[in-house]
Amino acid sequence: MTGEPENPDRKNNLWQPVPGDHGAHGPFSGEALNFSVQTWATTHPRLLAGIFTVISMSGIYLFLRKSGLVHGKKILPLPLV
Repeated sequence: MTGEPENPDRKNNLWQPVPGDHGAHGPFSGEALNFSVQTWATTHPRLLAGIFTVISMSGIYLFLRKSGLVHGKKILPLPLV
């Protein structure tokens, strides 16, 4: 099925499990990681939303400060055109 040659000496595990605890291992075990950013983000949505909010608000504040609409803690009114 996979195109890889079948080992003729392997134990047949169709009807009974192979003896011993082999765990979940395969040809990609060496590439597996212990941490996933996607899993972390899925399990911590509120923290991720808080981080996003702080970064967004900081960016907006820096933009307004650089454009001259914010001086320290005083916010200047927007000019009406």
